[in-house]
Amino acid sequence: MQAIQFLTSTGPAWRRCALVGIMLAFFLGAVAEPVSLAEQAQARTAIYANVSSSIEIEAPSEIQWNDLCLGTNVSPPQRIRVRSNKPFTLKMRSVTRTHLAEYDLDSQQWVTGGRSLSETLKWRFSDDESQPLSVSRSDVDIAASNPATTSSGQAFDICFVQEIVFADEQLEDGKVYRIDVIFTAVQDV
Repeated sequence: MQAIQFLTSTGPAWRRCALVGIMLAFFLGAVAEPVSLAEQAQARTAIYANVSSSIEIEAPSEIQWNDLCLGTNVSPPQRIRVRSNKPFTLKMRSVTRTHLAEYDLDSQQWVTGGRSLSETLKWRFSDDESQPLSVSRSDVDIAASNPATTSSGQAFDICFVQEIVFADEQLEDGKVYRIDVIFTAVQDV
């Protein structure tokens, strides 16, 4: 009975004890860290990502074609390698002209008003059945709709074909006939 009276008493001592007890419980509950009795805990994290489109091309930086003879001249095969993680098309175009033109090796410039070969430069695949096609100043598909490649890529072996006629002149030392072509690999949409 005395315990019930003590709990229900409204005297100042009870209020002080209750207030101290409430404050102590609040303070300990606020600063105390939770205690886990488990030996392991897990949390799951979802990671989202995607792969960006990637494409690379390798081509010879220059071709040193020796003296051209009368008739049909075929270059050694030139390997163009493409690596792509999506389907792609390989294209080629000439930078400024379709004929090899006179170029000065000392000044590293085309000769103004210089000579050009009579016939347009052509290209074909290295197999003997491929028909030569003229080089163009606009992009021409060499191989369209190719599938995505492995890390080793896909190789395309092409040859250049140049017809030489009697009207084509031999150039003096320090000068050559030159043409620049650009190979472009484009991922298909």
